[in-house]
Amino acid sequence: YFFFFFATGGGQKFCVLILRPIMSINCSACEALQLGGVVFRHIPADEMPKGREVAGHLHPAAYVSIKGRTIRRRCFIGTDQRMIMPAFGCLTGGLSITDSAFAGLWPSAPRLHLIGANRVYSL
Repeated sequence: YFFFFFATGGGQKFCVLILRPIMSINCSACEALQLGGVVFRHIPADEMPKGREVAGHLHPAAYVSIKGRTIRRRCFIGTDQRMIMPAFGCLTGGLSITDSAFAGLWPSAPRLHLIGANRVYSL
């Protein structure tokens, strides 16, 4: 299954889209999949999308300090227009949100949604 998690308005409401992969020999890949007003793609578009975009590839992670201890957490990062998803596999990395690859992706300050052991923490 493929899980997509994205903000649906004002950065306060969230939606989870679950797509079941089609197990078939005759399948094809596409650069982007548009469902309603949301475009799903692997790599974020170079330009800010006109509608909403959910992407991966960069798979963000953030470092936060809690009680004098710094921890690294995978996270969603985004605005109302664009959401970048974290990696969920144990063999995939997480790119620090301070990396230059994230520069220029946002017209305004993005919000972070860190994945904790039992819940998602919004910053």
